This record gives sequence, C-alpha cells and structure tokens, in this order.
Amino acid sequence: REAEKQGLATDPDVQLTLKKIMVQKLVQKNFQDLEGAKDLPEAELQKYYDDHKADYFRPKRVRLAAVVWNAPAGSPERAKKRAAAKAALAKIKAEEKKNALAFTQAVTQHSEDAATKGAAGDLQFKSHEELTQAYSKELADAAFALSAGQTSGVVETPKGLYLLKLTGQQEELNRSFDQVKTQIANKLYRERKTKEFDEWLKRLREEAKVL
Repeated sequence: REAEKQGLATDPDVQLTLKKIMVQKLVQKNFQDLEGAKDLPEAELQKYYDDHKADYFRPKRVRLAAVVWNAPAGSPERAKKRAAAKAALAKIKAEEKKNALAFTQAVTQHSEDAATKGAAGDLQFKSHEELTQAYSKELADAAFALSAGQTSGVVETPKGLYLLKLTGQQEELNRSFDQVKTQIANKLYRERKTKEFDEWLKRLREEAKVL
C-alpha cells in the first residue's frame, strides 16, 4: 500500500517488470506445459517410432584395435606371417601388465593395414554383422568373445591374420513402442509448442514493438 501511495504502481520500471512477469507466466502456461502430449494420436506416435527405428534398436557393438598381417589363405607368406603374429602376441602378453601401450606399440611395429595403423589400429565401433561383412565371421566371433581390455590370440581369416584388443563396447539397445511412447509424445508435443511459441513471439514483436 505504501508503494502505491508513492506512485510506484505506475512507475515505468515497475510496469516493465510486471510485463516481463506476465509474459513469462503466459509462456509457461501455454508453451511449457506437456499435459497436452497425452492427446496426440497414437498413429502419429507410431509413425515417428517406425521412421526412427535406429534410435530405439541397435545391436551390440564393440570397438577394437588390431594388428594386421596381410596374408591370404594359401599364400606362400602365410606361415611366415603366422609365426610373426605369434611372436608379437607373446611380446604383448609379456609386457602389457607393466606397459599399457604394449598393444599400440605392436601396431606401430607390425601392422600392415595403412588405413588403421596411424590410428593405433582402431577399427571403430562395429556390430557383429559389420565385422563379418568387413573382415570375416572368424574375426567377428573372436571379437565378440573378448572381455574389456583383453587381447585375442592370433585370428586367422581368409584375407590375413589379426591380433585384436577390445577397447570399448556399446550394449544392445532394444526399446519397444510401448516403452518409448510417452517419450515420443513429449518430444513431438514440445516441438509443436516450440514452433507455436516462435510464431507467437514473432507476431507479438510485430504488433507490440516492445519485446
């Protein structure tokens, strides 16, 4: 009351603050409330789910480092390179407990794959199917049998010989429509409200010229 007596109710700064609070309340009431998300048609939610299956389904993937010897099966150099791979493996096993870079050093010293040698033998994250297609089923099976940080034995494939080290893994993702329906509804509703808010704000600026 004292503030009103002193005329603060009509003070420009007070009026501006009140306007800002009203706008904030209006935004909160009309654009941030997700209550309306539950009213979105299920068919719309199902369509989004079907169109974005990769977001909800992902096979287990592993990340590998590899030392590679190019020696096709049946080639004259296969036996020699198998012996080299076994010797490199023995050295890694002897050193890896006291030298965390033992495998990386083996890549630098021995790997014949130019594409991955400069990246410490990194093959990136790949699923069992991707490894099978890119290398062979033998390599994929060996990779998925490894535990974190473990180094494989000599893996023989039709194209060459490998030593593998498991450096990371991503577990399988498998989420049903019912599991993510509410999440999708909230996302779509929020996107819709954001668009409406942007249009409303643009219109408000054009009409009021005060924001």
